[in-house]
Amino acid sequence: MSHTIKIRKYHPQDKERVLEIIERVWDKKRRNDHAFLWDWKHALDAGCQNDSHVAQVIVVDGQVLGYAGAIPAFFKVGAKTVEGGLCMDTFTDPDSRGTGMQLLKGHLEGATLLIGAAVPRAKVLWGKLEQRHHGKKDIVSPKQIRKMIRLVNPTPLLQQKGIPAPFCYFCRVVWQWYIRMRALLDRVCFNTTRRLEHIERFPEVVDRLTAEFSERFSTAIRNHRTLNWRFASCPFPYEKYLLWSADQLVGYMVYRMAWLNRRKIILLVEMLAVGRQAENYRAMLAHLQAVALEHQISDIQTLETGCSVFMKILREQGYWVKKERPWILTHLHRNMESDLSLARDQHWFFTMGDVDFEFIFYQQGQDSIVNEGGK
Repeated sequence: MSHTIKIRKYHPQDKERVLEIIERVWDKKRRNDHAFLWDWKHALDAGCQNDSHVAQVIVVDGQVLGYAGAIPAFFKVGAKTVEGGLCMDTFTDPDSRGTGMQLLKGHLEGATLLIGAAVPRAKVLWGKLEQRHHGKKDIVSPKQIRKMIRLVNPTPLLQQKGIPAPFCYFCRVVWQWYIRMRALLDRVCFNTTRRLEHIERFPEVVDRLTAEFSERFSTAIRNHRTLNWRFASCPFPYEKYLLWSADQLVGYMVYRMAWLNRRKIILLVEMLAVGRQAENYRAMLAHLQAVALEHQISDIQTLETGCSVFMKILREQGYWVKKERPWILTHLHRNMESDLSLARDQHWFFTMGDVDFEFIFYQQGQDSIVNEGGK
């Protein structure tokens, strides 16, 4: 029996059916998690010029059976600006075996550039779709992302391992004394003309900062409009700061509180600096550490971004690499010019705010929640 199969752009009226599939694949909690962010994730769809850079659905005999999420975005690749999409969730109805591969293949065929975070299963799935043209891959892995962690309060981790309370208390006192002394030393070394400004929305002046920073990288384009969509319009409550040196904007950072495996943590979602980068990163991280101590945070988590100075300062401050190393995967359309190579790791800048890292890797397991209201 033949079936009528169509792959098309996601429409707002598909929302409830797609959420129903999510509940069938996982459970009601996961459906609620997706519903919380759903309208925000699709807020940029209307301005997209290429339908393959937004979410797609597969429709079989008039019934939506699968969804491949994507958010339209512009990327700076070398000296060029390329329209593409940030890949999000992909899933199909459990009773529709085989439709997932058809959906992904159809989505990739029309897209110029898609970038996504790859859990192991997704990496295998994308690999099955890989094609080679003139000796080049359509799908490449430009970067393996490393999670970076700074321990602030060792008590929750030690308690999980059954360590006696008196020893936990001793470790916490000694470790936090070290953090405070290190932060004090950093502050003594800071130029006193630096100041942090708490903001609700990003001003237009940030565009000059992001343009200067991105000169050295291929990256998703950041400006005040994209930053405000990502961090001011998102339902999650982000803390946003600008760093000034005298009257010059030299950096910004974005973070939020979260819960992970019953530990209260801080997600450092994004941080970048120009000028005297090392000193500017230290200034912002010193503030973050003070906040972590004040709120009894267990640890601070972020990602290696591709900025070597940032990585050096994280190492210097005691951040360590977590063993889990998720990949960034990209699909580069075969018709794109060869000088838009994505295979050079050192040229790419990624943060937790890009693709789906923040939403995939910090909602794993029943005891991993993203805000106190979800407990």
